[in-house]
Amino acid sequence: MKNTGIYIIIGFFSQALIFCLWTVLARWLPPEQIGIYVLVMFVIDFFSAVSIFGLDAAITRFYYAKEGIASIFNNAFLVFLIATLLCLILFWSVVGVISNIIPSIGNVILENLVLLSSLIFVNSFFNFILAHYTALKKAGDYARLQFLKTLIFSISAIVLVRLGHGISGAFYALFFSFLPFLFFFLIKEKGLFSRGSISPVVAKTIISYSFPLMLYAIFGVLISYFSRLLLGEYTDLTTLGVYSFFLMLTLQINGLWSSFNRAWTPEVFSRFFEDKEKGINDIRFMVFFSSFVYLIGLAFLIIFGEAFAFKMAFRDIYYSNRHLLYILLLAPLFTGIYTAAYPLFYYENKTKKILTMSVILSLVSILFSLILIKNFNQQGAAVSYFTVSELTILVYLFSFKKAMNIPKEIISWTIFLSVLMAVAVIILLKTATPLLFISFIFLGAIAAFVFGGLYKKIYILLSKAN
Repeated sequence: MKNTGIYIIIGFFSQALIFCLWTVLARWLPPEQIGIYVLVMFVIDFFSAVSIFGLDAAITRFYYAKEGIASIFNNAFLVFLIATLLCLILFWSVVGVISNIIPSIGNVILENLVLLSSLIFVNSFFNFILAHYTALKKAGDYARLQFLKTLIFSISAIVLVRLGHGISGAFYALFFSFLPFLFFFLIKEKGLFSRGSISPVVAKTIISYSFPLMLYAIFGVLISYFSRLLLGEYTDLTTLGVYSFFLMLTLQINGLWSSFNRAWTPEVFSRFFEDKEKGINDIRFMVFFSSFVYLIGLAFLIIFGEAFAFKMAFRDIYYSNRHLLYILLLAPLFTGIYTAAYPLFYYENKTKKILTMSVILSLVSILFSLILIKNFNQQGAAVSYFTVSELTILVYLFSFKKAMNIPKEIISWTIFLSVLMAVAVIILLKTATPLLFISFIFLGAIAAFVFGGLYKKIYILLSKAN
């Protein structure tokens, strides 16, 4: 509970900072500048996924294996350095291809080649550091690094953009926010580095586990950005900027789930080792509890926003398209279920199976995006993002149903919630009435409270308190 509290609190403040940052920057920058930022970040995130090589997941999985922390760390770090070198060589080799595929940012990439290369390195290195402290359950170290990095980025971005550097100021701010913590880590953990711990056998084990997850991460980046790439192709940078602004706000909530996952997954893995059935019951409870909390929070956010907040915070071009935000905000609901059930998918080391599923889901996502965006533009992109988030958790649950004895209640609940929210989206698009949309969200929250037996948990807690 202590670690989870730290991750959630720091995650909340960090994501809130980013939320506020982009709300401010959207008032100073035209939408097309935000569109450029998104396309460049796609390039950075894509190559960062190659650079980190799935080692963030491998570290979490193997730190408590028989090889020991020192051995896993040193071999993982060596793999990271080699992967990063090869990644940067690849990036420099395909710059011309990238410029042809995404011509709207061709000049931006060529003019900032050194900066973008540096961002790929520092971004992946920082994620390696966070994975290290997460696996060690050092929530305090993780929290300090994450929050200070976010604070430095937010302040630097506001200053540089306000001084007239445009969207380039955000990229420089991002680089400055990573750099100090790399030096901090190398100094603080210098005693952990040891060439004597390097082992071809251990390195091979790590690579065997992490390579499929590297490919999985790449497909994840493609899924995440594909709709925005299509919007840039079929519409213009302004349309892309409006949609991307709402999506960036939504992604801050997914960041909160990631923060929770950093405490949740290592804890459940350790519980599986002691009592697997109890661990699965804990997951069942968390699936319903996370759904209930998120739906209640979402309902009040929309009520608050419709009353006055969104009119005050958003420029007219964003306020008139706020229904896109409502649709996008349903996606983290299913991300929450995926996060709660995450240990069920990764405990058995079936990373090749996960990779196969990722490829299939990527192809489905591409198909949905092509059809919906070509015909419905921004609305199609939002519906596609929401639909794929539903489909992802359903595919994972059914794929691991037998292997991990996933409770039927989790699967039934996810199916019910998917149908209910799909109906809510259809009604919102047909009627443009947020009130009806909110009523479906409240209905989902009530269902989670009842079907999940959350009232029983509250009764037990109150009884213990008395």
